[in-house]
Amino acid sequence: LGMPLVPVGSLMVAQFETRVSDFREFVTDSGIVPMPSSGFPQALNHPVTSVTASEAVAFCNWLTLREQQAGLIQSNLYYRLPTDLEWSLMVGEEPAAGATPEERGRNGGDAFPWGSEWPPPAQSGNYADLASSSTFGQYVIEGYNDGFSTTAPVGSFVPGPNGLADLGGNVWEWVSDSYHGGGSALGVVRGGGWDSHDQNVLRTSYRNPVPTGSRGGSYGFRFVLVPVGE
Repeated sequence: LGMPLVPVGSLMVAQFETRVSDFREFVTDSGIVPMPSSGFPQALNHPVTSVTASEAVAFCNWLTLREQQAGLIQSNLYYRLPTDLEWSLMVGEEPAAGATPEERGRNGGDAFPWGSEWPPPAQSGNYADLASSSTFGQYVIEGYNDGFSTTAPVGSFVPGPNGLADLGGNVWEWVSDSYHGGGSALGVVRGGGWDSHDQNVLRTSYRNPVPTGSRGGSYGFRFVLVPVGE
């Protein structure tokens, strides 16, 4: 797919959120799911949206098989969604106590993906900003303008400390854990999206509990490459 992978700990992490072009290739090649509709115009280099957790998993399984068969990755490697703890590592969040995303969210810190200041400095990410005011009215980050009213091309903003783009904003990213643990029907998306403005929601420690079958217009994902068994 031409997706750069960045080493973070023992992971190889997609530098960008999964793009419209990536997901369209999956839809065309596999026929497993239809192409989701964002409800607004998107270019091929924008992050795919309105993807459920199971569709994100199906994409990872398809990509694994395709690249193994093409000899691009070894048979002992596979693609999957990051876990909640891995996503925290990717964004540079200090480890929080707790056995589930729900517990870790309560015990997490106050930092944002860009640091500690509020409002975000320029080029911090794609959020509900002054460019979105016609859509969201007063529910925007006052004093911040990223120039995009919905999604932006991936990598349009300053990357995080690990060189990963859009860990804050653009689209919320699915992780593999359930919110309460134990395989509950509530999944977790993290990082905020183009429609996020609330200060608490944009903290790196925030876990957004949503049903795994949700097709939010700001829900997307990125993938990681790991050895089988990890």
